[in-house]
Amino acid sequence: MVIRDGNRFHVPSEDLVPGDIIIIEEGDAVPADLRLMETSQLEIIESILTGESVPVHKDTKPITKKVKKLALGDCDGNAFMSTVVAKGRGTGIVVRTGADTEIGKISTAINKSPTLMTPIQRKLKKLGLWLVLVAVILSVLVVVIGLIRKQPVKKMIKLGVS
Repeated sequence: MVIRDGNRFHVPSEDLVPGDIIIIEEGDAVPADLRLMETSQLEIIESILTGESVPVHKDTKPITKKVKKLALGDCDGNAFMSTVVAKGRGTGIVVRTGADTEIGKISTAINKSPTLMTPIQRKLKKLGLWLVLVAVILSVLVVVIGLIRKQPVKKMIKLGVS
């Protein structure tokens, strides 16, 4: 539910822009990162971001901690995208959307991380290379022994390959 130009209407979350005023109620998924302006017994489940299993009480009090980067769990005046309203209702202004949201940053970091091989994958790869090398050497050896014993070349190559 969005308030634009004094009118309330439903807008898909993809169409939200910073500055939109959003109304969230019990059961709603938060559509973007919001700075809360009004709350009424608002509690949000933030386990997807913080791992906390209980809903977090939200309010509009200013942040008083003097730190550069505040932990997400300490941001009582914010609601984050993909979290769920467990109780109450609130109004907030959109501050970040899409990949700029906290959940978007996590998603981007996961997608950009290189895929690392596990120790067993590295060992299996090494074993596979050794097995290929041994097979090639044995094939060449079969052909060479056959040629030394005066066998036809075509027959030895077929035997070495198969």
